[in-house]
Amino acid sequence: MSAPSLLRLFEPPEDFDGLFGWVCGFSADAGFLDAAAERFTRNPGTVRARNGQLVLGIMLDPFHEPISVVDVPGVADLPLRSSPGDAFRLMHAKVALLGFRNRSAGWRLRVIISTGNWTRQTLEESVDLAWSFDVEGSELEQGDATLAQRCADVVKANEILDWLRRHYDQSLVQLSGRDCETSLAVRGLATWVALCADHGGVAKSRILDNREKPLLDGLTDYLREYAGNARRNVLALGSGFFEGGDCGGVPPVLAKIVHQVQALDLLTQSASVDVYVNEKSCQSVATSIAAIEAIGWRVRAPAQSLIFGAESSRSLHAKFIFSANFRTEACTSAWLYLGSGNLTPAGFLNRAGRVGNFEVGVYLDFLRLPWSAPSGTLSLETLLPLQRNGDGRFSQDSPPSKGEPMPPKPPPFVAGPAAFLQWRSSGVSQGLLALPAGAEIAPSDLCVLDGVGEPCPREGEGWLWSGKMPRQVALRWDDGLERASVPVVDELGRVAAGEAPVLELDDLASHLMAFPARADDGGDGDRENEDSVYSDDSKGDMQELALSTAKQGASSPVRTMLVQLEEIAKMQTMVSEVDWPYWCVRLEEVLLRATGSEGLAEFMRFGVNPLKVLRIDASRPSHACIRGSASAARHDATLDRVTMAWGVSNFHSLREMP
Repeated sequence: MSAPSLLRLFEPPEDFDGLFGWVCGFSADAGFLDAAAERFTRNPGTVRARNGQLVLGIMLDPFHEPISVVDVPGVADLPLRSSPGDAFRLMHAKVALLGFRNRSAGWRLRVIISTGNWTRQTLEESVDLAWSFDVEGSELEQGDATLAQRCADVVKANEILDWLRRHYDQSLVQLSGRDCETSLAVRGLATWVALCADHGGVAKSRILDNREKPLLDGLTDYLREYAGNARRNVLALGSGFFEGGDCGGVPPVLAKIVHQVQALDLLTQSASVDVYVNEKSCQSVATSIAAIEAIGWRVRAPAQSLIFGAESSRSLHAKFIFSANFRTEACTSAWLYLGSGNLTPAGFLNRAGRVGNFEVGVYLDFLRLPWSAPSGTLSLETLLPLQRNGDGRFSQDSPPSKGEPMPPKPPPFVAGPAAFLQWRSSGVSQGLLALPAGAEIAPSDLCVLDGVGEPCPREGEGWLWSGKMPRQVALRWDDGLERASVPVVDELGRVAAGEAPVLELDDLASHLMAFPARADDGGDGDRENEDSVYSDDSKGDMQELALSTAKQGASSPVRTMLVQLEEIAKMQTMVSEVDWPYWCVRLEEVLLRATGSEGLAEFMRFGVNPLKVLRIDASRPSHACIRGSASAARHDATLDRVTMAWGVSNFHSLREMP
């Protein structure tokens, strides 16, 4: 059996690619996020950096060192809008909502509820749990028995993340202004969630949080509604952290949880109560062994040999409460809570606020669970790190360790004057760095520092930058007391991508062939021998261009332009209405990269505007052939911008060539 990994939950289903995802967590590190983004998109960091599309928006507890999009391309670590206040003591919830799409415009959503942080430590050192499920767009037409439940869970996860987003600066992923791949992806994900909302019906989500009531109260509500009348003979409580201090008696949170389950008459009189701990750091549990043993409970280490190997020494970080009727080889009437909330007052007894963390968990139940089962079948030993018989038990003679105090926190990561700067090219190797559209008024002493740390000169509403477009720049304000590094976004909405290399004419079509996926810069687009996309009565422009080509020679820039535009038109006619906005953005990016190329410069000597060929009905899908439609307007605006950039606005069309 291969060890499970939180990273695997970021992998797309077969024939899908990751589009965009929202993720929240207490902490994350660059190593994990880079690996997650690579699996999510199937692209390494170098390719993601070149593409400049954001694929994951991350919201972490504000007390962390910022993670730069330059260090982890495609991942935006969002700052808190303002200094931590009344919303939560710690942002401790661990939720992900991921969106995938395939080449036929299909989509899929995945929700993840984790007990572990998005870190290498979770992958390599801890015992954690995660729950996930998918909803595919094609299922909405079928409506199986579980669809309403899953759709309700999608809506709940999104509602939680939407509440969080109000507390974080989203401007880097919203990228106000005209469409780009990032902003389209964010809106696409929201559209898919809205479709799920239409199919949730009256189903109650299994996901719970503590914004309105403590997790213990929320769990109690679920138990009243769903646990039935069966009395269970086992209750297991696991946590990666407990109350601090030397209480001597039974830790109050544990006592309250057990009392609540007993009050609901869900435990037998002789039920066993096991407390699972991180043996290297379990706070007050370590000093309460005598009191815990005195009431008949047991303190235990997590089982892990089956999953991680006999030599594994991972520490428990998972938070769970599990109860069932245990029999020799199986258990019945089982229910399970797992989530972010440690079994502490801030994690489990308090609402989110000044004395309560923000926490999220999930309630699940199972009619019957075998203790063990063949690989691929759910069983107790693969679901939870529970021990059998007397294994893994601590005692007063061999207690677990109390552990060390929490390390000091870094300063909070709070939004500065701008989340990014917008690049406006103003010539060869120079440009203007401006605040984003709609940004608040910046401090009067805000300055952009150049590559050697000197302030860049102000010019109008921005700062003049000498040299190629940087991927990120340093800001300084408040008399030099405040500093931050922010990414630079180009005219196409590419984030921290730097200047894209120029494309020659014969490379244009190859960079669109894999759409909606991206092609590598070394692709070969020469498919000129395939059948033409044009009908007999709509070949006029192309035929006239071909006649001109014959006079120029087989390898002339005119012939190259002919082949490339016909290939692009052929692909364009097959793009669905759903994918059309993405196509227009990608088309503009590819065509703009030809600006300044040798081939385009040679072609311009003929005084012809070739882009008009892409506007004719034979070059467009049917939904973009209706004049005045959104698809047609979007495509026209795209080609208008490329026409201006190429400098061919006043050139003849192909029909007007002498």
